[in-house]
Amino acid sequence: MRPQLRFSTRLACANQASKVLNVWAQTWTRYQPQRIHTSGNEERNPVYSEEEDIERISGEVASLIHKTDRGWAISENGKGLERSFKFKSFKTTWGFMNVIAKQCAVQRHHPEWSNVRFRHWG
Repeated sequence: MRPQLRFSTRLACANQASKVLNVWAQTWTRYQPQRIHTSGNEERNPVYSEEEDIERISGEVASLIHKTDRGWAISENGKGLERSFKFKSFKTTWGFMNVIAKQCAVQRHHPEWSNVRFRHWG
């Protein structure tokens, strides 16, 4: 099975998140992970922090979740965006994470990462 990575970012930090997502978009073409789409966006309402410009953020969120080629979804609790990726190998997964991690450090925005591994017995 291919390595799978789940990446999520909080809506409260939309300004930093947009910059990180721009780096993700540039990195996408280099690593070309398999797309995994999450359904259920229509049923979930985003929850924003009080100090954010909701009109601006709403537009950015809408552009990410309503385009089928982007694959982003509102998290279950409504406080973030999330997306899952599958890569050809562990090495490409790690390379992708390193590129994104560098930009996250520059922006002082640290998304939640989780690594999912499937084992097939049989």
